[in-house]
Amino acid sequence: MTEIWPRFQAFEECYEFMLAYAAQELPSHEGSTIGRQVGDMLQYAVTARGGLKEMNRGQRDALLEFLAILDRDARDALCCH
Repeated sequence: MTEIWPRFQAFEECYEFMLAYAAQELPSHEGSTIGRQVGDMLQYAVTARGGLKEMNRGQRDALLEFLAILDRDARDALCCH
């Protein structure tokens, strides 16, 4: 995983899976495959995270610009609620 967008996709997939898991409000994951799936998704995100600090300066700058826009948009969306 060398490019930034596949990493973001991995983070998003993990986040969405965890939201769906939490929404089920299961008392336990014993006796099901969900525990292994949670672990697999977390490992997927950890693997995607690896190497971010080794990104070149141009990639880091682009990432910071993207995160600034995301932050601004999130704050703008919250102002209406």
